[in-house]
Amino acid sequence: MSSYSLRVPLGTFGLSSSLEVCDPVTGYVVSHAVVKRPIPGGGFQSETAYGEGTRLVQKGNWATWFSVRMTCEDPPPDLETCETAFAYGGASAQCFIGSGLLTTNRWGWSNGPLSPGSYTFQLYAGAGKCDRTKGTLVGTVSVNFDGTAATVSFSLSPGFKLDDTALYVGSEPLPRNNGEFTVAPGQYGNLHDLSGQSSDSFTGSALSGSVYVVAHATVCSPSWPH
Repeated sequence: MSSYSLRVPLGTFGLSSSLEVCDPVTGYVVSHAVVKRPIPGGGFQSETAYGEGTRLVQKGNWATWFSVRMTCEDPPPDLETCETAFAYGGASAQCFIGSGLLTTNRWGWSNGPLSPGSYTFQLYAGAGKCDRTKGTLVGTVSVNFDGTAATVSFSLSPGFKLDDTALYVGSEPLPRNNGEFTVAPGQYGNLHDLSGQSSDSFTGSALSGSVYVVAHATVCSPSWPH
């Protein structure tokens, strides 16, 4: 034969197949074989062979050894679940559904009109039909509006991460697309693609009078508490 395999029990090295995580273990191996090759005129020439490595002894037998670094497989990564989230401004919040602004099945809130001042809104994820009892409070959205400029900041609670954010700030309850109100986050005018941050912010200027704020985020967590 030209090949041969030998299975060595993990217990030889103090390991078990049931382990998912373990400290690395170094195994020391001496592999020996007698190999043959045909010679002219018939017959075979035999030779001793060892796996390439360090000599066991410096004199005499030339046998060699080598080491193998072994570890258990890493546990599978936690699978993240992501949910749509919107800022909810309490008495100033108007749900997209049934608001009279447009016909839509997409939930979320437009918050306003807001006069100059500082506001802190709750950020809810997964609150279908604007039912906050079905959603999860994942953080806050702060709004600082001085009459001409607004800074809007997202801040998530521990265990949650931002995948993207979208913000609309304007004199009307919702942005428009081709003259019609829309709730599509891609039309909000301020978009950030993120990679797991716990906070984000936008600053807008050239504002006047009272404004409306629609703050959207995609929020992810490995252990969604629903």
